[in-house]
Amino acid sequence: MVSPAAPTETAVPDLSGLRGVWSSYTNDDLGFSFEYPAAYDAEPLKSWGCGIRLADNTVFFGMDNSLSVTSADGLDLTEYVDRYIRQQGTSFDAWRRGDFDPNSGPAGIIVEYFLRGGVNHSGIVVFLQRDDSVYVFRVLLSLACSVSEIDVVSPVPFYHAVETFKFTR
Repeated sequence: MVSPAAPTETAVPDLSGLRGVWSSYTNDDLGFSFEYPAAYDAEPLKSWGCGIRLADNTVFFGMDNSLSVTSADGLDLTEYVDRYIRQQGTSFDAWRRGDFDPNSGPAGIIVEYFLRGGVNHSGIVVFLQRDDSVYVFRVLLSLACSVSEIDVVSPVPFYHAVETFKFTR
C-alpha cells in the first residue's frame, strides 16, 4: 500500500508592508467610490478571491465584504431597513441597530446580526440612501482571506470602506 504524499504548505509572501495601505475603487456607472485594503490586490489574497470582484450591481472586496446598490422601491431608509430585516427570516437576529454617522461620507443605519439555525455566524450591514437607491454594505465576520502578516479579517477594512464611501455624481 502506497501512502499519499504529505500536503505541502504554500508560502505566503510577507504582506506586512501593505498594513494600513489602502487602494481606491471607483464605479462611474453606479456613482460611488470607497477605499479597501491594498493587500487584497496582492498575491496570494487576490487569487484566493479576496480582490475586487463585480457581479451585477454588487462589488465584492475581500472574501466577505460587499457593496450592493438596489432600488429603495419608494421607501425611506428606515422603512427599507425594516423590510430588509423582515425578509431575512426568523434566523436573522438583528441584535443591534442604530444610526451610522461616519466622520466623512453619508450617514446611514447600521445593523449587527447573528444568523442562527446551523449557520451560526455574525455580520454587519450598513445602509446608505441617495434618491431612490440604497447602498448596502455587508460583512460576514469570518477568517476568510486571513494571513498572519496583516489584519484583513477584522471589521476594520469593512468600516474603513464605509467611512471612505463617497458619491461621485
